[in-house]
Amino acid sequence: MSQDPNTFIEAMALHLQSLGLPRSTGRVFGCLLLHSEPISLDDLTEELGISKASASTGARYLERLGLVERGARPGARKDYYQTVGDPARA
Repeated sequence: MSQDPNTFIEAMALHLQSLGLPRSTGRVFGCLLLHSEPISLDDLTEELGISKASASTGARYLERLGLVERGARPGARKDYYQTVGDPARA
């Protein structure tokens, strides 16, 4: 039985909020966990229905925590984010 992506994202948001992180940051993390490939801030804003500023703040916060990493694609001017394979090693 597969879980609805929105249900998973909201569950992750509530879990990280219970640990003291902003709920929007938890939503960004939940969304990134569902993607096997890096995604842009534009993708995050579209999927989550949040502002680009909120997506950027959440992604940078998660990057500082070592949970996500930022990269670029050749020829692209956007940053792309993905979860770290093993956060304990970050």
